[in-house]
Amino acid sequence: MKLMNLIYRSLKDSYTCLLLLNKGMNQSQIANVLGVSPGRAYYIMKDAKSFDIDILESKIIELCDLDYNIKTGKIDKVSGLELFLFGI
Repeated sequence: MKLMNLIYRSLKDSYTCLLLLNKGMNQSQIANVLGVSPGRAYYIMKDAKSFDIDILESKIIELCDLDYNIKTGKIDKVSGLELFLFGI
């Protein structure tokens, strides 16, 4: 579950960063919004630029669905996470 949380946080930060970049914000403004250091914001921006915003959005939704299915017992947490990671 901790690993899923780390993946979610990374996807969410990249998605938020892309939205902020599209609004014309700079690195320091993005760092303030995300609550991270400017150095961390640089790497988030660098990673976020390599993604398409629609793909990020769909992966976040897919991860949320996986989390729900794991918590309701429909999917085993290890195999569910493995399948999600193979899909990325």
